[in-house]
Amino acid sequence: MSNFLHDRMEVGDEIDLLPPAGDFFLDIAKTTPVVLLSGGVGQTPMLSMLNTLVQKDHAAPIHYLHACENGRQHAFRDHIATLDSRHEQLHSFSWYRSPLDSDVIDRDYDAVGLMDLAPLKASILQDNTEFYFCGPIAFMRAIYKQLKSWGLEDSRLHYELFGPHQTLED
Repeated sequence: MSNFLHDRMEVGDEIDLLPPAGDFFLDIAKTTPVVLLSGGVGQTPMLSMLNTLVQKDHAAPIHYLHACENGRQHAFRDHIATLDSRHEQLHSFSWYRSPLDSDVIDRDYDAVGLMDLAPLKASILQDNTEFYFCGPIAFMRAIYKQLKSWGLEDSRLHYELFGPHQTLED
């Protein structure tokens, strides 16, 4: 869609639009713990959800987990850090697959490698935690597999696959 808008639309052009469709939207009670997980550009919908939760003073824990290549690729890092410092319920954590020499652990990122949820399980998993995740298909499959290994029901796992229809199950 963005190519169409940039390549064919001119200022003043009018188009008919529909509201967003699909089943990937934030729909939780204010007291429901939520974990937002993103890989790379999957951060875009997760950041929107995070901003909404913070603006509505979500009363339950919010965990914002993000994985990317390095500090050069870590979009919105300062925005997340600011939100994290201002909202007691928010806890952020990030992984860099290949940190740059200029990236500093415990300042710019928290762990090296791919997103591994096992060390965070005790802090992010509660009886009613809802999980939302988005990113490249390999990332999504890895997250889905980790969460399913904890015995979570699919009804608590919310995700969006972009592109042709695919499944996260092996």
